[in-house]
Amino acid sequence: MSIENVQSIRFLSLENAQNTKKIVSIFANNKPNYELKPNPLLVILVGSPGVGKTTKAKEFLERELNVDYNKFYNISLDSLVEKVKPYRNATKRIYNTLKNKRGIEPLTNENYAILSEPYLQTIMTNESNFKIPHTTQRILNKITGLNRSTTKSKSKKPAEPPNLKSLNKLREEGLIYGIQNGLNILYDTTLVKTRDKVKNDIMPILETYRNEVKYKIVFILVTADVDDIKKRLKTRHEQMIAEEEPYIRAVNPKLIKKFAEENKEAFDKARTYYETGSYEKELANTIYTSDDFLFKEIYNPQIRPVLPKVKTN
Repeated sequence: MSIENVQSIRFLSLENAQNTKKIVSIFANNKPNYELKPNPLLVILVGSPGVGKTTKAKEFLERELNVDYNKFYNISLDSLVEKVKPYRNATKRIYNTLKNKRGIEPLTNENYAILSEPYLQTIMTNESNFKIPHTTQRILNKITGLNRSTTKSKSKKPAEPPNLKSLNKLREEGLIYGIQNGLNILYDTTLVKTRDKVKNDIMPILETYRNEVKYKIVFILVTADVDDIKKRLKTRHEQMIAEEEPYIRAVNPKLIKKFAEENKEAFDKARTYYETGSYEKELANTIYTSDDFLFKEIYNPQIRPVLPKVKTN
């Protein structure tokens, strides 16, 4: 499969995303495809949004495992969402409305919570328009205090194309492609209590293609102080707004502590499950043993400027 120029890819509707070639191009990020490897790595990178996962993963992979981070096939929902033009337009419009209506400088926690709402709709829906118009109008109504109806007339509602796959589902297809081709994979995600993503979503795919390729599976958890994560997010949000094509992929700061705790809990649970051999005992015909799993927890401190010493008499 040839790789498209990822910079030119934009999803104007969910139909535009129903193309495995485009999904693969985004995850490959203009890197060439690599031949099937005898011992590829699947790195499951977890932690709260804004914790600095990418930076710490790069350092660990290159310094401790001696592998080139830039040659990884990088699977991330955020990389797909950033290509959704209606999402970018909606967040920019909501941001400008907040700024004009409330004079927000800087953004408050409440503002970030409002701006984060379109994200879940964008990744989970299987509707052509990602439900962006309805979600955006509802949010704008809340900001401005207007009560415009967002209910669509049933008689005028266009028929949705059948069997559209959500971005969440398309991420899975991108993972399957990477595994089938034995690529070094970096799977960037946030773990939650409600679903064991590794056991239910990732390992079944590895087991399905185990006759073609076997992976060394590396779990990396990046942690940081909650206040430091919030500072990183604030900086990231400000950088997004300052871009040439501004938008904002916001995270509700009030949820950061919850994200951090759930990722740590899920990571520890996975470590116990896979390192002690519970997985291979539960799935008797698996080719994966405890030796195939490596767990690494990395603390990411906030880098603070060094202040000049004050002379004292």
